[in-house]
Amino acid sequence: MPCNICAGEKAGFQKGKEIPFWQGRTCNAGELLWACKRPNADKGKKFLKQFCCDDGPYPDWAKEGLKKKEELPKDFAKCLCEDGKFLMKKEIPYWKGRTCVPGELEWACKRPDSDGGKRHLKASCCEPPEEDKFGDEEEKDEEDEERGRERRRTPDEDEEDGEMDDGPPPCASTCPRDAELTCALLKTYLDGCASSCPDTMKQRYLKEMCHSPEEKGSADDEPTPGEEEPMSGGEEEPMSGDDMPISGTSFFQEPY
Repeated sequence: MPCNICAGEKAGFQKGKEIPFWQGRTCNAGELLWACKRPNADKGKKFLKQFCCDDGPYPDWAKEGLKKKEELPKDFAKCLCEDGKFLMKKEIPYWKGRTCVPGELEWACKRPDSDGGKRHLKASCCEPPEEDKFGDEEEKDEEDEERGRERRRTPDEDEEDGEMDDGPPPCASTCPRDAELTCALLKTYLDGCASSCPDTMKQRYLKEMCHSPEEKGSADDEPTPGEEEPMSGGEEEPMSGDDMPISGTSFFQEPY
């Protein structure tokens, strides 16, 4: 676990215990991701410790927050998923045990759409409407293809774009034009007046002129799309219980 917030408390961390009024959130390592970074005076952390560090029965006032709620309205997650489906109880990747429950909407729906935690929650807990799935997949494929083309493009290729059929490329503009180009002369140029040309361009000219490209480091040594180290889906910090109620409250009512 990230830290032991229960040090000196009545009991050890009560993993899996439901937190009253937090609409399905439970004591798990994911809650510690934010709690361990907060001072002990933080009200969300204090409320978390009150129940996750106590193995005794819930006090009467807290039992109100454990009552099974009436069936949620169909659009209860509209603020996050819009017209999509909220994937109830699905585990949220990288958030160490936190799941898609209505309690996560308490903070997420108060945040702007650009918020990293909200975006990660939406990507994990929302399924697009059936009619949007194929369109979204096609759009995603196009975006992935475009990103792939961008990743495959190297500075060498940008340089090669400046090469004209009727003259030398810009990186070789100072090389003499009146001499007949031979393999030996080309190698001299590549070590001198054309030394700034991209390796891929050098290899291509060597292959055309000398029929045996030299072994040089080139853009081919760089990772191809898909080989790069994947980004962690959990780079966005999960949100906390800052604004979670510490006593009875209706579903979206401001806590008091």
